Amino acid sequence: MEFQQEIIQKNYIVSQLQEFYPYCIEDTDKSTPEQIVLRTNLQNEEEAENFKKHYSAISNTNWIVYNYNPNPQKFVFSKTWLCHHSKRHKRIAKRNADCKAKLSIVIKKITKATKKTDKYLKYDMPLVREVKISLLHTHNTTSAETLRMLRVYDEVRQQFYQYFSDGMSPIEAIRFHENKFLLEDNFMGLANASLNSTHNQIYYLHECWRDTNLGSLINPFDKLKEKAPFYESIGTTVKFHDDHLWAVLLVTPLMKRNHPLSSSKEIIFIDSTASCETSSSTITIMLSATKVGALPLAVMIHASNVCRITLMHLNC
Repeated sequence: MEFQQEIIQKNYIVSQLQEFYPYCIEDTDKSTPEQIVLRTNLQNEEEAENFKKHYSAISNTNWIVYNYNPNPQKFVFSKTWLCHHSKRHKRIAKRNADCKAKLSIVIKKITKATKKTDKYLKYDMPLVREVKISLLHTHNTTSAETLRMLRVYDEVRQQFYQYFSDGMSPIEAIRFHENKFLLEDNFMGLANASLNSTHNQIYYLHECWRDTNLGSLINPFDKLKEKAPFYESIGTTVKFHDDHLWAVLLVTPLMKRNHPLSSSKEIIFIDSTASCETSSSTITIMLSATKVGALPLAVMIHASNVCRITLMHLNC
């Protein structure tokens, strides 16, 4: 298969990187039309990884590790990445453009020998890091299809985690996030999956958030036991029964205020909603009838076998 080659503009890359790294300059002696060589003053692996993230955002690219030596002898740090559209570790042809683009970062040691052969190490601010960026890609880096294959930025991931913590469902978070781009007429950002994640990515993020904050669907009781002391500290009673006929009883402070009412000692209404969420659980609300309307007394979340579970709670 033939791919149209695209060369990213050097001047644009250098100008954008210099906004983050003022001491970033091009090594014109080593640069070629297909590869740009930069020198900067970054010192360690963390700063190198941050540089890669900034370059990825500027160039609309992602990178996978190709070669890394954790204990280099001649350098402080040395790592090479391949474009994520290379054939490395690819089983899906859609993502395999056989791209040869590379990103290489080397942080050199400052010694008498290296100063003799490298003029950039003689500066008052030694430019110890050498960055080699291949500008030749076998795919268009700005097409909508390519942009939708980018990975989600950490900042965007945290945004969606906050949406979920605020009570949004995945589809609500998708619409809310997309509207931000539409209000600004930012259609390039709307197509960019690193900024505006795909539906599959967002549903995956929701699963990660749910497992971390609410527990897994297979065994949510471990997380509930972990959070039970917190709920008790704010006045919420949590009781649960965790065998195959599982059930959880919640009584909030507001519900407890309704218990002494005379109406709560007479007729109690029970309303159940089945097949809630992917767990197919049932939510049962106990209500008392008052002159101002129905007031909640307790909420039960339980397995779909309603009858036995409900009787068990009523006998508590």
